[in-house]
Amino acid sequence: MLALAIGSLLMAVLGNILLTSLNTSAGLGRKMTRTNDEFFALQSLIDEIHSADAFYFIEDNGLQLYVREKGRNGHKVVSYVLQNRTLSRYGDYYRAKYSKEKIGKRPGVRNIILDDVKELHFSREGDLLTIRLTRGGREYTRSVALRGGYD
Repeated sequence: MLALAIGSLLMAVLGNILLTSLNTSAGLGRKMTRTNDEFFALQSLIDEIHSADAFYFIEDNGLQLYVREKGRNGHKVVSYVLQNRTLSRYGDYYRAKYSKEKIGKRPGVRNIILDDVKELHFSREGDLLTIRLTRGGREYTRSVALRGGYD
């Protein structure tokens, strides 16, 4: 009898703990996904900047870069652009390395990186690229040391 009472008490406590943790995680207000994670978006951008071989353009709300890769194509042109409050990454894997004038700003295949972005600014000063992203009333700033054989 005592073992049965202790067992049911233990089950009730464990059930309460599980229910509380489920309610807490469900009540966080929004589900964390790839398209609403500012840190993921900025880190993805920084990783590609570090692997770049050349910058085709750096503007206030977008940039385009050339990256050499292993594989059949061996290269890609990547653009990060803010349009209509959405930060998107465009990848063009089917072009050889042309001059920036020949490629222009043809975007390529679109992937949405981050929704509801109020502002995105890129500014280059010498070998330092500063990225400022404003979303949900908060501003996120990252400074990236440019390295390699950029233009």
